[in-house]
Amino acid sequence: MSKTYIGLSLGNHNSVISILNQNGDPEVIANEDGEHKTPTYIGYSVDEEYSGSQAKQYAVRNPKSTLVGFRDLLGRRQ
Repeated sequence: MSKTYIGLSLGNHNSVISILNQNGDPEVIANEDGEHKTPTYIGYSVDEEYSGSQAKQYAVRNPKSTLVGFRDLLGRRQ
């Protein structure tokens, strides 16, 4: 049985997920849009939640309901 290694780079503005392929080389996983970097954005409305590229586009229409740059706040107490 072989092991799978996953890498996550969580940035304030973009995030990247990668794996080590069978040859031991890193391989960046593309998101649903085919891009290797995913915007670290979360947006919400009454009916829906958005993440990644959709949330970044949503930020133009509704910036008060979109979170970005929140990485440094993770794990902090209020």
